Amino acid sequence: MTRVSSHELECSHCGFKQNVNIWESINVSLDPDLRQRLFQGQINVFKCQKCEKETFISVPLFYHDMEKGFSVQFFPLDWLQDESLLLDAFTREGELDTGLFQLPETSDYIKRTHIVFDMDELLRYVVFREKLYQAWNKKIS
Repeated sequence: MTRVSSHELECSHCGFKQNVNIWESINVSLDPDLRQRLFQGQINVFKCQKCEKETFISVPLFYHDMEKGFSVQFFPLDWLQDESLLLDAFTREGELDTGLFQLPETSDYIKRTHIVFDMDELLRYVVFREKLYQAWNKKIS
């Protein structure tokens, strides 16, 4: 499931307010172009219509690929400072509480979601899992 919502945000450089799409979840099996947009730095980025400055919007992002069977969850690093967010988002064992995001999918890979606190690490993990998927498919065929 892909979830995006529009929010009015203020440019941190010039103060101009505008509506911006904020992605909470992207499913690249249902919306394949979102993978490319993520890797091009076009997801959760505020580009000011007035001063043209770009700023990354540091919000949680859930990435999943149903075809390849993996998911990864980005949390902003400052989430580690808020104990209530940690308790709401994770089980005692450190697993993601998938009920928090109201994901309809109940596949095993959702239960094994990889957690990252850096967007570059999310991208590296996606590349790793895609290469692993390709290698195993090549070995099986």
